Amino acid sequence: SKAVTVNKDVWQGLPLEVQNAIRDAAILYREHTTHKAVDLAKSSYAKFEEMGGEIYVMPAEERLKWANTMPNVAKDWAASLEAKSLPGNAVLKSYMNTMRSANQPILRQWDEELGS
Repeated sequence: SKAVTVNKDVWQGLPLEVQNAIRDAAILYREHTTHKAVDLAKSSYAKFEEMGGEIYVMPAEERLKWANTMPNVAKDWAASLEAKSLPGNAVLKSYMNTMRSANQPILRQWDEELGS
């Protein structure tokens, strides 16, 4: 995640033109850091292979099995926030809905395991 965050009270105290400048800069920052991260990953993989390393791409069936046997770390994360009176469940559900809306591949519906 590449994001710029601002405390809500601070944000509300900023002039609109400053809020707009931060929004614009945040988008540029996100795009820049994303490209840097992708470039670094590509060069790191290449260097690893040049040094004799072998990269194993796990088949989809194995990835699904792995995801389904993991503890639900997302549920644990959300619960830890809920214990602090923070909206962990809502954040997890929103994230998962955003991923589904964007047709992102999801191996496990972490939010659907939250229970009631």
